[in-house]
Amino acid sequence: MTTLKFKCILHSDIVLSELAATEGIQRTLDYIPGNVFLGLVAGKIYTDIKPELAMDIFHNAKVRFGDAFPLIDGKRAIKVPASWYVKKGETLKDQIYIYHQLSEEQKRLEPMVQLRDKFIVNEKDTQFSEIKLGKNFAIKSAYDSDTRRSKDQNMYGYQSLEAGMELCFQVDLVDLSEEETSNVKKMITESLTGKRNIGRSKTAQYGQVEIFDDAEFEIGFIETQNIEANFTFLYTESRLLFIDEENGQPIIPTDGKYYGMEGSKVDLDRSQIRTFRYAPYNFKRQSRDADRFGIEKGSVICISKKITPEEQTQIKKGLGFFLNEGFGKVLINPEFLSCTDDLGKATFSFDKERKGTATTRNEKTPSSLPLDNAVLNYLETSKKQKTNAKIVYEKVNLFIEKNHDAFKGESFSSQWGTIRSIATRSKNHEELKNMLFSPPDGYLIHGVAKDKWSERGRLESLKSFINSIEPKVLASEAVVNLAAEMAKKCRRK
Repeated sequence: MTTLKFKCILHSDIVLSELAATEGIQRTLDYIPGNVFLGLVAGKIYTDIKPELAMDIFHNAKVRFGDAFPLIDGKRAIKVPASWYVKKGETLKDQIYIYHQLSEEQKRLEPMVQLRDKFIVNEKDTQFSEIKLGKNFAIKSAYDSDTRRSKDQNMYGYQSLEAGMELCFQVDLVDLSEEETSNVKKMITESLTGKRNIGRSKTAQYGQVEIFDDAEFEIGFIETQNIEANFTFLYTESRLLFIDEENGQPIIPTDGKYYGMEGSKVDLDRSQIRTFRYAPYNFKRQSRDADRFGIEKGSVICISKKITPEEQTQIKKGLGFFLNEGFGKVLINPEFLSCTDDLGKATFSFDKERKGTATTRNEKTPSSLPLDNAVLNYLETSKKQKTNAKIVYEKVNLFIEKNHDAFKGESFSSQWGTIRSIATRSKNHEELKNMLFSPPDGYLIHGVAKDKWSERGRLESLKSFINSIEPKVLASEAVVNLAAEMAKKCRRK
C-alpha cells in the first residue's frame, strides 16, 4: 500500500453542513470528509480516463480518500473517545474515567458525563492536549436574480470553519500494480494540490483552500496487544457504515463477523457507540444521494473475543462500505482506552504544562497577544480597512462619473452582474485580469460581450480602472463595488 499525505490550509471560511435540511440550525462539520477530495480529483480527470481506471480510482476502494483532521505541530488530531467520561461539572482537564470500568455504585454516587465533539492530540507518554476549532456564524439572505436584490422572508444562517485553520489527510493506494501506482499517484497529486474551492457557497465568500503534498504528520497514539483479557476494543478513527446482506439497508451490527471477527458478538455493556445520518450531495447529478446511517467517529466497539494476528491484518484493510471515501478506519486496542486501577481511572490525562488550548490557526489571533498589543492591532486593522474603503469608493465614483453614459440598457446590467461574480471568485489582481481579458476565454473578449465592449472604448476604460487600483490586492473588491453600482445605473431609464 502506498500512502500520500497532504496538508490543507483554509484561506477563507468553509461551510460543510452536517445535515441535508435547508431549514433550521445549519451546523458545520468539524472536519473535511474524504468524499470532498474524491470529488476534486473526479472533477479534474474523470471524463478523460478509461472506465477501468475510473473504477479503480473512484469506485472499488483501490484508492481511499481519507478525512481531513486538524493538524498541530506535525500531529494529526483524533476525536475524543466516546468511552471517556468525567464527573458531572468537570472538564477534559480533570480526571478521566473509562465508563465500562466503573462500578454501579460509582455511577450512582458520582454522576458522569460523556466527553464528545472534541479533538485531542498525543503529547508525551500518556498525556494529551485539546484542539480548539475556530467556528463562525453568519446570517445570509437568498438572492432574487429577477429583481437583483435580496428575497423577502428568505433569511438563513451559515456556521463555518474559520479561515486560517490547518488540516491534514491522506490518500491510500491499495492493490494497484507498481506502474498503476506511479500513474495514479501523479494524477491525484496534480488534481489536488493548489488552490481549490470546496463546500457550500463557493461562488460567494466561502470555500477557498490550498492543498500541499508531501506533508509530514502522524497520529502518535499506540495500539497495544491487549487492554482486557478475552476482549478486543475497536476505536473508530473514521465513520463506519454497514449494509444488511438481506435487504440492503444500513445497520448497526452486533455480530462480530461485520468487524472481521467471526464467531463473536459486540459487548454492548463495554461499548460506546454514537451514530450519524446524512445525505451526501452529488455535484455531478445536482442532487442528493440516499441517506447514510452508521457509526460515528470516536465510538468504541468492544468485541467479545481476543483478536488474532490474521484478524488484525484483515481489519486494517478497512471495515464496511464506502472505503473509497475514507470510511472504515479503526484503531485496535488503542492505549488511551486502558485504566490505571480498578476504579476506572484512565491512563491518559490532560497535559497541564501546556499554556491554554492549542488552536489550528496558522497565525496568532488577537486573543493570544498582550492586551495593549491586541488593542493596537485592532486599531491599526480598522484604520487600514477605512483607508482601503476610501480608495475603492473614490475610484468607483470617478469611473461612474466619466463612463456611465457609455453603458446603458438591460444587457449591460446583466453583464455587469457576471463581472461582479467573476471578481468575487478571483484570487488576485492577475487572475481577475485573466478571467476578464485574456484570450481565448476571457469573458469580455469573446461571445456576445465582445462586440458590445469593443465599442466606445468600454473595454479599455475598465482595463484602466483595474490597473489604477493601488494596492493591487484591492482590485477584486473595487470591481465588485463598481459592477454593483453600474448594474443599478444601467437599469435606470
